Amino acid sequence: MRSFPWKLYRVFNYLLLLVAVLVLVLLFISIIEARGNIYVSRLLLPFGGFLLMLVANSINIFLSVRFFPDRSLTGTALGLHIFALVIQCLFAIASALLSYVAIEEEFFSADGGTEYRWLVVPVVFITLAQWYVTIFQFRVASLLRKNQAISMYNLIDSIGSSSSE
Repeated sequence: MRSFPWKLYRVFNYLLLLVAVLVLVLLFISIIEARGNIYVSRLLLPFGGFLLMLVANSINIFLSVRFFPDRSLTGTALGLHIFALVIQCLFAIASALLSYVAIEEEFFSADGGTEYRWLVVPVVFITLAQWYVTIFQFRVASLLRKNQAISMYNLIDSIGSSSSE
C-alpha cells in the first residue's frame, strides 16, 4: 500500500504529463499556422522542452508502476531515473522563473496588467506540482532500495518461521 505522498507524486506526474501534452498540441498548432514565418524558430525551443517534460513524466509514471513498492532500480531503470531527475530539476527551475515573471508582470508592473492575471494561479500550481515531483524524485531510488531490503527480510523471516512450526 502506498502512502498518500507517493499517491500524490503519481497524480502530479499524470497532471504534468497532461500539461505537457496540451502545451505540445498548442505549440504544434502554432508551428503549423506560422509555417514559413521567422516566428517558427521561437517555438522550437519550447516545443523541445515540453517534449522532454513529456518524456520525463512518462519515465516517472513507468518507474512508479513497474518498481513500486519494493523493487530496486538497477541498470537501465536507474539510468532512466537519473535522466528524468535531471529533466525534472531543469523544469522545476524554469517553472519557478516563469512563476516569478508571471507574478511580477501581472501584479507589480507599472501598467498594472490584468489581462492575464487569471493565468497566474495555474502557473503557480503547476510550479508547485513540478517542485513536489522533483523533491520526491530525489527520494525514489533510496525508498525503493529500503523497501526491497525490508521485503527480503520479511521473506527470509517468513521462511524461517514457517519451517520451525
